[in-house]
Amino acid sequence: MRPAIIASIHLLLLLVLLARASNAVPYANFAVTTCQPPMWTDSPTTIRLTTEFVRYDVNVEETSVYDKPFHAFLVQFNELSHKGWGLHVLRARVSGTNVLYTGVWRRTQIPEETVFGLEWPAFWAQFTKLWWEGWRLEILTQYVLNDKVYFSAVWRKPMISVDEVRVFGWKFNNFKAKYDAIRPQNWRLHILDTYVVNDEVFYSAVWRRSDATEIQVYSVNLETYTAKYTALWPLGYQLHIINQNIVKGVSLYTAVWRHTGGGASRVDGENWINFKIVYTNLWCSGWRINQLAVEN
Repeated sequence: MRPAIIASIHLLLLLVLLARASNAVPYANFAVTTCQPPMWTDSPTTIRLTTEFVRYDVNVEETSVYDKPFHAFLVQFNELSHKGWGLHVLRARVSGTNVLYTGVWRRTQIPEETVFGLEWPAFWAQFTKLWWEGWRLEILTQYVLNDKVYFSAVWRKPMISVDEVRVFGWKFNNFKAKYDAIRPQNWRLHILDTYVVNDEVFYSAVWRRSDATEIQVYSVNLETYTAKYTALWPLGYQLHIINQNIVKGVSLYTAVWRHTGGGASRVDGENWINFKIVYTNLWCSGWRINQLAVEN
């Protein structure tokens, strides 16, 4: 086969991938480019990612790593922390007996406290200590290894006191009953993280006061999730929270949307190669990661 034909086929496949991922943004102008988003990573073979991107009018510095063993991730974390970067997304998943971390950083001057891979007693002790010092939970990711739940988290200190309602590791019916009870008092989800034990999804949540319009789906399959997203996108909703779990071999999605009026683009449950193609092209047009889930 002639090189020109091979190149044409490669370009056609690339454009098909981009059209599939950008179906929520009909005005996006994708092009094949050599521009590269800044990231440290190898080429993960088993990772699957669900991501929403939003476009900024000004340059937003962003860097990321994917599926790194903890010690390698910690090296990057420490280096970036000393240079004024703060975590925007933190995810952990288990592959075999290995815990793999994914992180997205943004430039920030806001101090943060972090813990990685703590069991419940140590995590709760740290949570309680920081709470009384004025720190509030901003990011939570949980994973299960050998039937034990481990917590990794980021706290930041707000300028004014912030009230919260929180639950950790609740079954769905209990979690949903709690939310239904407090929602009329204008509590909205600030954090929602899910994990799986014995094929059951458990929910950890933090609510803060807000009158935001919020819509959720819980542990639905890909078709249901994408149908809901596709219906909400023209109405001006963006992802506020996204989780992706495997239950009995099926990918299940838990998501929260808020009405922002802004546009978005997305990839749903994609492998590393397809994700990187889309991210690279979006990056060069000013898009950045808004929400990201790693299948766990």
